Amino acid sequence: MRYASVLPLVVLAAVLAGCGGREAKAVPRVSGERLDVAKETLDDAGLGYKVIGGGTFGVVVESHWQVCQQHPKAGRRASSVELVVARSCPRTFTRRGVPNVVGLRLDAAEEELGRRGLEYYVYADDKVIIRSNWTVCDQSPAPGGRVDDVEVELYVDHLSCDWEDDHD
Repeated sequence: MRYASVLPLVVLAAVLAGCGGREAKAVPRVSGERLDVAKETLDDAGLGYKVIGGGTFGVVVESHWQVCQQHPKAGRRASSVELVVARSCPRTFTRRGVPNVVGLRLDAAEEELGRRGLEYYVYADDKVIIRSNWTVCDQSPAPGGRVDDVEVELYVDHLSCDWEDDHD
């Protein structure tokens, strides 16, 4: 009689061991990506995933959802990744490297920073009215830098930067 109560546990353990066939691999960074893109990246890496979140009706159109967090973090080894999704991520989840916007028109730089969910402040000697007539001459943090709880500072000049004339 004792063996009858242990047998189901042994069978369950064997089944679970057989289902965990995925090998631990390096986890790529997918936080901040659209869900459909993140899932494709994980599929290509041979990793499983579980989607957490999705609201009342769940995830219907994957491209409308963003991965706000991933567990484990990028660079760790795992066989599966948890993806925490939302329609748009709070700023604390979108810590990313700052793109290089120096030399761009102000309107294009603002569009790029907005697309990445980064806040910014524009510094200019005069009032900026027509944004396409202004050029980003410098930025802080530098390209590739990290933004946590601060905004990107853009230093702009009308039409072109003074330093461009010095390098001719």
